[in-house]
Amino acid sequence: MLNKTLMDYVQHVAAKWDGKILHDRWTTATKLHKPDKAVENLFMLPLVLKKIQDFVNAGGDVDVRVRGCTLLHVACQMALDISEDGMTIISPEMIEIVKWLLENKANPNASASNGERPFQFGWDKLEIVQLLLAAGADPIAADIKGWTTLHYACYGSVAGGSLGDPADISPILELLLKAGADSTMESTKPYSSGGDLKVPKGAKPIHCAFQGFTDAIPVLYAFPGSRLDSEGNTLLHLLATQKSTYPDRLVPVFADELNIPLNELNKFEWTALHYACWYIVNVELIQELLKRGADVSIKSTGAHKRFPKGTLPLDIALKDESSQGKIAVELLQQIKI
Repeated sequence: MLNKTLMDYVQHVAAKWDGKILHDRWTTATKLHKPDKAVENLFMLPLVLKKIQDFVNAGGDVDVRVRGCTLLHVACQMALDISEDGMTIISPEMIEIVKWLLENKANPNASASNGERPFQFGWDKLEIVQLLLAAGADPIAADIKGWTTLHYACYGSVAGGSLGDPADISPILELLLKAGADSTMESTKPYSSGGDLKVPKGAKPIHCAFQGFTDAIPVLYAFPGSRLDSEGNTLLHLLATQKSTYPDRLVPVFADELNIPLNELNKFEWTALHYACWYIVNVELIQELLKRGADVSIKSTGAHKRFPKGTLPLDIALKDESSQGKIAVELLQQIKI
């Protein structure tokens, strides 16, 4: 006997649209980490489309909501599936459902309960992005925390919580930017998906890429307005304040490929090296910066929290008594001022 799948969801939806039960059945039956259920979905999806068509053709509202989401929201999110060999693939059947919904006037800008649009549920599938744009989806619409589709794409997650994994993020970003997506829009609330993955209030899409798809950074850097935050921090400054980053991979991109100045000062007159010695003592980042000639003799010209005007990177490292702090002091003292 088949497990409960999308067919159950749509059958019940067409009957009475009972929010909680139906939503739970949909999400439980389509978890991507359950290959047995996902493979069944490949066979059931044509029946799902037929059920949706019957419901809408009988006068049902194509934008009817279940727990704040329309069918288009859910179809956009669930367009990924797992094949019999366990590989993640794009489900052509679900793409057909999205296409049919849009052809039958489903609203591509419908707002879910938290402000998410279908775009923010389906940014990680190029076919979905193309279909939504063609139907008039707004690439700069934001949810209640101020995140646009670009924020989600750079962070590597969809509004429903699952992790996107496109083979190459660049075509999706380029398509969104060409359609008018704004790389300078700042979030209005902080966000965390758990663990060390935290994005502060005021983040631009490029900042989300530090914790997600770092391949997005060079694409967005082509847009000058996305480069600095409100405090004048470069990407190197921001890198020094991130816990889950890869200095050995990102510093060459920032300093060597994007030519970001190593000794650029922010509004506090601090360099990236100052932050690398303080915020999270990042020995690997300090090594990468020093290897490229970061200036250890630059003194801050303004006060910053507990550090006075005239502070050197070494002064900051000396305040940290951890093992990382001691290593940082040794590295800095090797450079003559």
